[in-house]
Amino acid sequence: MDAVEILVGVVSLRALVGAPPDIDVSLLCDPDVVRISVHTDQELVAQTMAKYDLLAVPVVDDDAHLVGMITIDDAVDVLTEEALEDLLRVSGSFEDTTSRQPRFFGPVFYRLPWLLVTVIGELAVALLMNEFIEEIQRLIVLALFIPIVTATAGSVGVQSLAAALGSLQESRAPTHPARTVFREACYGLMLGLASGVIAGFLAFVWWWDPWLGLHIGFSMTLSLALAAALGSAVPLVLGRLRIDPTIALGPLITTVNDALSLVIYLGLAGLLLVS
Repeated sequence: MDAVEILVGVVSLRALVGAPPDIDVSLLCDPDVVRISVHTDQELVAQTMAKYDLLAVPVVDDDAHLVGMITIDDAVDVLTEEALEDLLRVSGSFEDTTSRQPRFFGPVFYRLPWLLVTVIGELAVALLMNEFIEEIQRLIVLALFIPIVTATAGSVGVQSLAAALGSLQESRAPTHPARTVFREACYGLMLGLASGVIAGFLAFVWWWDPWLGLHIGFSMTLSLALAAALGSAVPLVLGRLRIDPTIALGPLITTVNDALSLVIYLGLAGLLLVS
């Protein structure tokens, strides 16, 4: 600090201990210092410390006056708290401690909207299935594999969602969001190929129908690729819009993936099996 307590730089303990006793501290001072404003959100402070591998970071006011310091143990506590909060939000179990709702009913009021989203979404999926009822009736074996396709697509979508949230934790605005989505889509494609080959082969052996096996394998490959792309794209888009990305919860991603995978699965069935 200078004479009016304005932060001008930092001196490492190693440089200070190893320096001659009569040296001017200004010669040891590094003016290029990472500093945090008193108005900065605590999560951003912790992310900044993690980004630059800092053990401590000075806090300044609007006039660059030094008002305090945040150490790494404080940052670890914040990151742990924020990670737990995000996990509870994703699972639909977060309870706002500032809410005036009775404590016993607080979690109920928080979780109920997401259950309603799931119910309404799955009703829409049921209506979608009704549009393909003729295909299902003409080849009833299709219904046996619907849970496999939708469940794997939902699982991959949630995994990509978690990966995208992790990317946002490292940087609130990823430099190449399109690259992140493309990478996750490639992962989904490879996972879809692996699981599609296995499921398609088992369907072929079970029913001794090569077209059925080809349909199952191709449907899973395409569904998982799209699910991964969607799961990673939604939180990145919400992050760009400055909306809490944790609202892209498992129920939302899973419901949308159910609808997409059903359209792919039953649509291809109409082309390959029952046309």
